[in-house]
Amino acid sequence: MNLQDFICPVYTYRGEPIPSHQEFNTHLQIFCCRASLLCSLQTNGKISPTDALRQLTELWEQLQPYTTLIEDEERSSSMKKVNINEFDI
Repeated sequence: MNLQDFICPVYTYRGEPIPSHQEFNTHLQIFCCRASLLCSLQTNGKISPTDALRQLTELWEQLQPYTTLIEDEERSSSMKKVNINEFDI
């Protein structure tokens, strides 16, 4: 076990076994753990608020590509619902 796995463990996803959901969940867990660490470091005076904000912004930018996985899926899902409703009798 390396230090990264010890400090920010990634737990098993228990939702629907959809690859995009699993991938998003993994990266969301990592984001949350690192954000929590930054908050703790800033609260204890180990890093400045400016540095904490800069690093949080970088973390958010790293998470963004994975949010589009879910957003794209939601858009296509809502489009399917609209198309299905058009043909209801």
